[in-house]
Formats: sequence, C-alpha cells, structure tokens
Amino acid sequence: MDRTGSASNRIGVPRLVLPHQTIEAVGAVEIADRHAGLQLDKLSWGADQQEQGAALDHVTSCCGDVTLLSALRARRDATLRDLGARRMQGKAQGPLTLHLARSGALENAGIALHPLYGFVWLPGSGLKGMTRAWAETIWAPAQPDVRDAWDKIYAVFGTGPRAGKKDAWIPKDIGQPVEGVGHVVFHDAWPVQWPKLARDIVNNHHSKYYGGECGPGDWEAPNLVSFLVVVAGTEFDFAVSNRGTGDPGLADLAIQWMSAALLHTGTGAKTAAGYGRIRIVDPAPASPPVLRRLARSEHVLELVSPAFLAGAEQGQADCDLRPATLRGLLRWWWRTMHAAHLSPEDLLTLESFLWGDTDMGSRISIALTKKSSSGVAMRYDKQEIAKQSLAQSTKNRPRQVTQGLYYTSYGMGERNSRSWRYYRCPGDSWTLTITAVEARKTALGGKTVTAKMLLRQAQAALWLLTMYGGAGSKARKGFGSFADVEVTGIAAIADCIRIGKEFRESFGPSRKGRSQTPALENRIGPVAVPTDWTADTFWHALGCIGAVYQRYVKSLRSRKERMAVGLPRTYGEGKQRQPIISPDGWKRHASPAHWSLARNNGKLVVRLMAFPAEGLPNKETSTLVMQELVKQADKGLQAESKRKPKRPLAHQPPQERQTRLVSGTKVDAVLLKEQTRRGGWKARTDSRLTGPIVDSPRVPGGMKAGDRIELYILSTNPRAPSFQYKRTSKKRPNGPRSKRGKSNNRRR
Repeated sequence: MDRTGSASNRIGVPRLVLPHQTIEAVGAVEIADRHAGLQLDKLSWGADQQEQGAALDHVTSCCGDVTLLSALRARRDATLRDLGARRMQGKAQGPLTLHLARSGALENAGIALHPLYGFVWLPGSGLKGMTRAWAETIWAPAQPDVRDAWDKIYAVFGTGPRAGKKDAWIPKDIGQPVEGVGHVVFHDAWPVQWPKLARDIVNNHHSKYYGGECGPGDWEAPNLVSFLVVVAGTEFDFAVSNRGTGDPGLADLAIQWMSAALLHTGTGAKTAAGYGRIRIVDPAPASPPVLRRLARSEHVLELVSPAFLAGAEQGQADCDLRPATLRGLLRWWWRTMHAAHLSPEDLLTLESFLWGDTDMGSRISIALTKKSSSGVAMRYDKQEIAKQSLAQSTKNRPRQVTQGLYYTSYGMGERNSRSWRYYRCPGDSWTLTITAVEARKTALGGKTVTAKMLLRQAQAALWLLTMYGGAGSKARKGFGSFADVEVTGIAAIADCIRIGKEFRESFGPSRKGRSQTPALENRIGPVAVPTDWTADTFWHALGCIGAVYQRYVKSLRSRKERMAVGLPRTYGEGKQRQPIISPDGWKRHASPAHWSLARNNGKLVVRLMAFPAEGLPNKETSTLVMQELVKQADKGLQAESKRKPKRPLAHQPPQERQTRLVSGTKVDAVLLKEQTRRGGWKARTDSRLTGPIVDSPRVPGGMKAGDRIELYILSTNPRAPSFQYKRTSKKRPNGPRSKRGKSNNRRR
C-alpha cells in the first residue's frame, strides 16, 4: 500500500503530499482549531497565486485559543511588573504585516507568528531597530545639543564593533563611542486579544517598467500577489525596561521614541503604503511632535460617485479604499508631471528616489483611516438600478441614459457573472495623512532635498487625482470620483507643472528624452461642464456620460479609430468579429480618456481630460480621436445638462441593502449581550441586521459581548435573519444563475 497520499481540502490545501497517517491525524482536526504557524509552514502549497490565495484563506481560518492567550498574558504581566517595565498599548490604524520574505513554501507571504503559540507578535529586535532609526535620523537632528543627543542614543541602544564605521547621517564631530551594551531592553509586543488574520494583495501594474525593460504604460497586465496581514483595530502591548540599575529616564525616552515611530513611520513591511501605523491608546494618546526633518499634511477624501473598490476577496467585507491602491494612483498622476521631460531610465530613477523601490525606502508614506461611512458596501445590481434610473431619467430620453449606465459599468454585475461586485456610496470619506522625510546628500546630485519639497510632489499628485481621476474599477468612466481637495499654492494644472519642474531642476541636468506614458504637457482638455443635477443624481450623471461616450464610439468606423479609445475591443460583425490588437502587440490598454464627477455648490460638474497614446495605433491618430471626443463630449454634455432628472435617486438605506444580501456572504458583526432561549449568541452587523448565531458552540471561547466577529449570513429573511460562525455547506457562486443552466441541471 502506498505510504503517501494527496491531502484533500480536509487539511486545507490540495496536492500536498503527506503520509496517510499524517493526513488522517491532521484531517481529524478542524482548520479553525489548528496552529496558524503549522498551517502556514507545513500544510500550505502554492504552485501559483491562485493556489497561494487558497492556502492563505485556510491560514486565516485558524482561530487560535483565546483562553491560552489570556493565561500567557497574565504570566507576562507579572514578569514585566517585576522588571518595572514602561508599558503602553497601541491600536493598528490599518492593516499590519511583517516578515513577508521569510523562508517558506509560499512567495512573500510569511508573517511573524509565535513559534509556540501561533499568534502574531512584534519581535523586540524589530521594534528596537525601528526605534533606533527614528532616534538617529529624525529625533537627533532636531535637538539643540547634538552631542548630548547621540550620547543618549548610544546609552539606550549600545554600540558594537561597527561604531567606528559611521553611517552617512551621523555628524562628523561626534566622537567614537566606547563599545558597550545598551541600557534599555525592548520586549516583544504581544496582542491584547488573539489577532485576526486576513488575506491581502499587492497589485503591480508596471512590472516591466520597474524591471527597466520599458516605460510605464497602461498596457501591462497586473501581477497580483497574495500575502497575510493583521486586520485594522488590533491592539498590541509594548514594553521596555532598564537593564540593571541604569538611568530610569532612558526607558522613558525610549518609549517616547517608539511611540513616535509607530505613529509616523509604522512598523513591519509596506509601511510606506500605509501598513503598520499604530496609535497609542493607553496611556492617554498624545501626538508626538512633528520634527523638522518631517513634513505632514492631512486631507479628506470624499466620494462623489460610487466606487467599485475591492481587496483580495473582492466581496462586501473588503470593499474599501486601500492605502496601497491610493498610493499607486498617486504615483500614476505624479508621473504625468515628469514624463514629458525625462527618459524612461531617468523617470524610474526619480520615481524610485521619491516613492522607493526594492533597493531603497520611500521618502513619501501615506496613512488612511475611515472618516465616515453610509454603512456596508452595496451590491451592484445593474437591473435593479436600471429600473430606478428609468424612473429618474428625463421623459424624452430614459432608455438612452439607462443604456449609457450599462455602457460605463460594463463588466460590473453582469447577468451571468459568478460573483457580485460591491461599491462604496457617495458621501463615504477617509482621512489621508501624507508624510515626507527629508533626504540628505542624495545620490541624484549630492544635495539635501527638504521634506517640504518632497511633500509638495505628493500633494500635487493628490490634487490631480481628485480633480481628474478616481479610484477603483471603471474610475476612468466617472466611477470612484473624489471631491476636490484644496492644497495651498495649487489652483491649476500649471501649478503642478511648475512644482514638477522645480523638483527636477534640484537634481541637475538629466538625459534628454521622454517616456511613453501620459504627460500633462500632452493632455487634451480638460473640459468641465456644470449641470443643474443635484449631487444625489449621480446615477443619472453616469448614465449621461455613458450615453455621450457610447454615441461617439459608435461613430468611429475604422479599426484604427476604434483602437484609439482603448483595448480590449472587437471589430467586424457576427462570426467575422475579431479582437483588435495594437501594432505593438497589445491586447489591452486602459482608456486614454478620464471622466470624473465633481461637486460645485451642491450641483454636479462633469470633467473630461484625455492623454493621446502613441500605440493606439499611433500618436497622430490617437490625438485626432481624443480631440474629437473632447469636442463632442463638451457639446453632448451641454445638451444633456439642460434635461433635468425627474427626481433624485440616491443609494438605499443600509438596512434595506443588507437584507438583500445572498446567503453565504461574509460580514462583520458585534456580539450582543442578549442571548437566545438556549443561551446561544446573537450578533448585529454595522447595518443593524440582528439575529442568532446558529452554531454558537463553535464561537471561540473567551469572547464576550461587544467583541467584533466575522460571520456568514445564513438567512436573509428580514423578519428572521440568522448567521453562522463556520460555513459547513459547499460554497456556491455568489451571484445570479442563468435560466438555461438551471434547466440543464434539472434535466441531468
């Protein structure tokens, strides 16, 4: 008998080869009851990203033992008390990840899991390195007595054999310290409650550009990589203590540095993209001072039109604006400020200096926190919205407006799709914090670039994004538009061009050339058409955009002209219909036209700006087609704006939306004090949907009323909704099925 076998889904991942005895032993343990570290390191298989994503989903299903953590924390608290440790608790403002590149079976998907107990922890060695970097590069240069500042740094962290080999940021007049051990111990940070793991993705749209093969174009296919994160809101307990009978003030100073570093720069991996930001909540939070080597600004991002946002699961729970998504958009608009003046090589060098790459850290980091929300994300039911849009549209042109909405949202919630798409509603908002760190003696000219100058680059990109761009799928068709952000000193595109020029000149001359990517100097438009449509008639506005855009595209007769509005696209009729491929062999290319919605005194404004694309099929044809599009759009929207909708159509209340969710949808909920007659748990979602958890015994022990928990909807009956903690039935496609497929199944 064969001594090995393929592990089935019982142990979490197919195709994993293990002895039969191991399969049986592991298969007898529910995934929720397993050690997350063993599931990740020993029972995970990832031949491609699809399999890696499935493997990580099983890791996130490991719930841990909250009773064990409670006992371990009590023992740790006693030890820290005996040491007289200085302690503080901090809450993650966003997702957190660390140790991505540690060795394992999966690609860049590791995370710091305690080797014995399996919960996520922050090793003291990493916290010490983060704190030291903050003290040496940010805190010390701002002190009046630099020598005294460095004496304190050496006293806290100690010195080693490298002390004589000074780093570039250490002042030359600082004497060589005596080698010795540091007087402060940095303890591992433990979670206050068992941390919830989730799967996240990084989505690189320009892998060839970053590899130095070509310029940054909109024709490259995205490369998705899944990895593990700790969800936002997780609390950690931090502690430092004096070694022996040292100066007690050193521990106080060390924990102040740590608090500032956690808030401003973050801990772990991907901190420049907003991961790892932790704000101290106990003792009472105090905002650490922003020192002169830092420049920060805060902005509010508010949606004007619905945004198709998504994370790794592309479901309702992760339909949110991700900091990594926003950072990628800022980089795109930043490139438009410089692409007309730099060769692809110099553009990549300058972008790497500002935004970072695999060899150097970013000098711009962002943090994103939710400010306000209309409730849970809404499911995009195209047919339902079309019915309401018909009732809202003008009497003479209802069908054209509805067909236009279908055109702009093509691919979202199609009739036979296997999954629903969700969107965030207008009015949802986030607080964006941009932080810039001064660059001293840069490799691009040997000059110091101030933090303020670096911050202006990100602010200019943000201004362009909110004026003419958007976030999420179909952002170039008017979805995901933001309200205009005010930035001091930026009131027009010319200001962004000037800011870009000043930045380039600070690094001296560069190689002549330009990158084959959208540039502000080559733009067509923008045009802005004010309307009398109120802000809550956004569906009508998107339908009008689609009607105007579709009418123009249909007027294009030749294959070259059709290609100029973006790919994929087909040409011909019936069986002769063929996909269009560009002269450079591109099968896809994002639309060169950027539609967006804005608000002005409570009324909607439609904007359009286009960038000719040299490969669609050439710059001359692309320019002519885009010029005519802008002209026809201006004319068509002027006519459409005179036709007012009959009545507004806003999004539905959260309770009404939630009750239309299909069974099996994952939702966030809060455990209630009220229990069922048999003593089972009840829960309530953010949209006030309340019901019992039918498999309450499966809820991890140690949870209490008020704790947040992820559940699956079992019944969507508004009179008797219910949830389950663990899905027991086989997952079905979360969307509508065609009648033909249903009848065929019955026939078989």
